[in-house]
Amino acid sequence: MQQRIGLKGAIFQKELLWTFTTGSDRTMSQRWIVNICPFLHFSNSRTHTYEHNVSIASWNVKSVLDYLDVHPDHKFCFDQVTLLEGFKRLFPNYWDALHQRILEGRIEIVGGTYVMPDLIIPDGESIARQFLFGKKFIHGELGINVRVGWAVDSAGHCAQLPQILRLCGLDSYYFWRGMPYDGPTEFVWKGPDGSRVNAIYLSNGFDSAAWLSENTREAFFRLLRIVEETGEKASSNNVFLPVGGELVPPLPHLNDIVTQWNTTFSDMRITIVTPGEFADKLKSVQADLPMISGSLDSGRFTGIRSGGLAARPKLKLMNRRLETLLYLSELYLSLANNVTKSLDLENIWKILLFNQDHNIIRGTLADEPYKLAKRRFEQAIEQAEQLFEEAVSEVSAGIQHNTDSYSFVVHNPTPWARSDVVRSAIDTARIQTEFFEIRDPADNSVPYQIVSEVDENPIEIILHSKDIPSLGHRVYSVIGVDKRPEFDSSLKTGKTWIESNHFILEFDDFNGSISRLYDKKNQTELLRETANHLLFENDVGDLYRHSTPEFVGESPGLSTLRFPAKIDLVESGPVRSVFEVISEFEGSTKKDRIIVYDDIHRIDFEMDLDFKARNKRVRLNFPLTIFTDRVRAGSQFGSETKINVPGHPVDWNDKTRGLFSALDWVDCCGPEIGLCFSAPGLHEFEFRDGILKVTLLRSVDYLSRGYDDDVTEALTARERGSNNFRYTLYPHEGDWIKGSSWQVSTEHRLPLIAYPLDGASGALKIEQSNLKVEGIDLMLSCFKPKKENEFIVRLYEPKGMAGTSKITFHREIDRVEMLDILEREIGEIGHSEHSVEISIDAYSILTLCVRFKT
Repeated sequence: MQQRIGLKGAIFQKELLWTFTTGSDRTMSQRWIVNICPFLHFSNSRTHTYEHNVSIASWNVKSVLDYLDVHPDHKFCFDQVTLLEGFKRLFPNYWDALHQRILEGRIEIVGGTYVMPDLIIPDGESIARQFLFGKKFIHGELGINVRVGWAVDSAGHCAQLPQILRLCGLDSYYFWRGMPYDGPTEFVWKGPDGSRVNAIYLSNGFDSAAWLSENTREAFFRLLRIVEETGEKASSNNVFLPVGGELVPPLPHLNDIVTQWNTTFSDMRITIVTPGEFADKLKSVQADLPMISGSLDSGRFTGIRSGGLAARPKLKLMNRRLETLLYLSELYLSLANNVTKSLDLENIWKILLFNQDHNIIRGTLADEPYKLAKRRFEQAIEQAEQLFEEAVSEVSAGIQHNTDSYSFVVHNPTPWARSDVVRSAIDTARIQTEFFEIRDPADNSVPYQIVSEVDENPIEIILHSKDIPSLGHRVYSVIGVDKRPEFDSSLKTGKTWIESNHFILEFDDFNGSISRLYDKKNQTELLRETANHLLFENDVGDLYRHSTPEFVGESPGLSTLRFPAKIDLVESGPVRSVFEVISEFEGSTKKDRIIVYDDIHRIDFEMDLDFKARNKRVRLNFPLTIFTDRVRAGSQFGSETKINVPGHPVDWNDKTRGLFSALDWVDCCGPEIGLCFSAPGLHEFEFRDGILKVTLLRSVDYLSRGYDDDVTEALTARERGSNNFRYTLYPHEGDWIKGSSWQVSTEHRLPLIAYPLDGASGALKIEQSNLKVEGIDLMLSCFKPKKENEFIVRLYEPKGMAGTSKITFHREIDRVEMLDILEREIGEIGHSEHSVEISIDAYSILTLCVRFKT
């Protein structure tokens, strides 16, 4: 007995006193409960492929079932549908045994997602579908409702996640990475709309007790150390301790350790629980839990794989492309009332959701899993493009048009009326004259510009379509004329400059960077130095982390400002003018296309980068005349404020040095003027001392150099070869709300769509809106078919404003139901013939099931 007292006293002899923000005082003289939770963490891909990992994990699941047969008091938890799918395929005879243990409460399924996703890079709709697909499988196959969120290895958690969790029926959330505060391990996490969940922070990591020695003394020492470190932060006398790790089998001697512990320590009992059981215990101290709001994406205590925000950029660009294609495919299948493609859509969604695994989309992958992920994206994008084209064709075929002349329709995929340029193919063989005009339904001639070779057929044109109805269309006719039409335009060009009625843009005649950007509308110079140049910074890190070699000191790296460029005006017309800037440096080649429009207040950029360097981080630079200590960044179902942090203390685990993540756009706002930068698919930004820096890619040689994982080479992470980027600049008056930055970025990501009209005329009007939002602004996240004449519509409020929105549809409404994200009915909503009025809370996510009359 003396030995036991000595063992315990070595760590706990002094009286420990905790004082929390709740005001409660607790000492170790009180009875403590150590809640051990055995679990299995599954990685779909990282150093090995899914097939390799799921084989190992499935054998571990079988071992758990065998272990539960021997130890009736033991419990376990699993996450991710991909693990369950793999186990059912490999061990079909054990599926009923798994189901039985779940019904008994001895195995708990947590997470509720298809995979354990990254929660910073995918958009909000993708996160919603993770829960929709995940919980649908679990409920359909196992008859249970997952109520515990579990993302113990995801590298950050977006601010809207509490609302998403509540709308999916989850009231607690377990996580490890991203905690920004030196606070308690249990707290209430509040979303921007006011939604709340109980959060459990695994301050020692999810795998601190992955292996416990069979030697009782050694096992006790390890457990006591973890309990002491965790207990200092606990909000009650209950300490949560996960026991497990990545592909780690169940510990066969865990029950023996628990029995001997409870015999040894009378004032500190161990009990085996599931995550749901521990979450229930927190409800007894619910009123005393502190509250935290905002995103959990800090590298202060744990590695957040910050280097993965820009690693393997092709995966991230293809991810955003596929998310966009699925939005468009579902939208136009709905407008066509086509419900026959549900299985095709589901298969593409599953590929997307699989690739949004927390390792895959971050790019923290070995070479073979990376190549497989890239191939999955390529195949899914090809299928989605075909599905989208068929859907647009079907909608277009039902639109009225004059069959005596050649016509095309322009579709607007955004839920507000907009004016923008659109690219269209014109079949000149169907025009009897050499020249032609394009006329709108009011018979007005519309300015256009030929952007392909004149002798090609079909030729490609761009035209400025004004006030295209919200989520609607307009038909244009192509009429033959005897002489070339002439159009007024504000565009003027010189050897190294462009001027429009909105901007004056000048280029450095040596290196081709932008030397001046003047906003005529807001009468503001936006640049204080040359901009749009690349900086090749030394990076000897790995896919997890950026690292600068010590011997280079404060050297900024290699800048493209030092190299000559060829500057050519390649287009000059009434609709747009385009400069092409080509430069070569250190074996790499950069070709920029800078596009200024006649009557559109934005500047578009297209970059082709043939990259040949090694161990570099490549960043785009814009030194602005705007200075601020915080910026607004796009995020899932809204946006978040990012504070300009000049540097992080040396003791931070992941030294991100002022970098922050964003989804699609960043807005830098000064007192009177702001600038929105939109780049779908790019996620790593920095804004310091008025300089906006955008990371395009990172070229490294290793998955890990040994700090976060075993030393593992990754030759494909060098990113050698062709890389393509699209981005836009939008200056505006006032802040990001007044500038409607989220709308500008959405328009950049979802351009207007032109489609030729052939054959018989349809029944739809030549110009109409299919969905119109009045009152409080709402963004459309999805418009998808459920069954014939019945559709799921998801919207969200982006500005933090409450009030009433009136949503008007193009068809007569039969019934409108409010749903949660899992598409379960909450209640019916009253409606008029074509409209429904709904009270909107700030930052709320709204899901409707709309049934139209036949």
